[in-house]
Amino acid sequence: LGLTFKPMTDDMRDSPAISIIQALQDAGAKVRGFDPEGMDNARAMIDGIAFASDAYDAAKGADALCIVTEWNAFRALDFPRLKSVMAAPVLVDLRNIYRAEVLFRHRVSPDAPGRTIDRALWDMIWADLVDGFETPPPEIMDCGESGSTLRFLIPVALALKGRSEE
Repeated sequence: LGLTFKPMTDDMRDSPAISIIQALQDAGAKVRGFDPEGMDNARAMIDGIAFASDAYDAAKGADALCIVTEWNAFRALDFPRLKSVMAAPVLVDLRNIYRAEVLFRHRVSPDAPGRTIDRALWDMIWADLVDGFETPPPEIMDCGESGSTLRFLIPVALALKGRSEE
């Protein structure tokens, strides 16, 4: 989400989206993109992607959604709607628009550069996701302390929750 180099413009010069999309394509990813103002310029500068009509169209069938430009339109995403169209509810928030706690409440796995989880948040996640266990099992406790990333912890907790419901 967000193809222009900054919000409130259609300017694609030096947009980080260009190199991010190229790297994703080089890795074999299929990319869908959307920008509130920059679609025409993006079509002229970026090859090989599907251009979406809005954020939810961009998210259809996606394994992950990446916020590259901090448009106001991306600050009020409807998470239940996003989750209903995505293959996996993962948001890579390169602009840190959303707090991890907000994404967690909506069962969206947050990922962002440098984002870590503190012990209090992990305790809240654990209590909500895996309430059948009195204490986190060893595979959780061995993954590290406050610097552990949400990308690792939440899928593990969800897997354990599924195991506890069997």
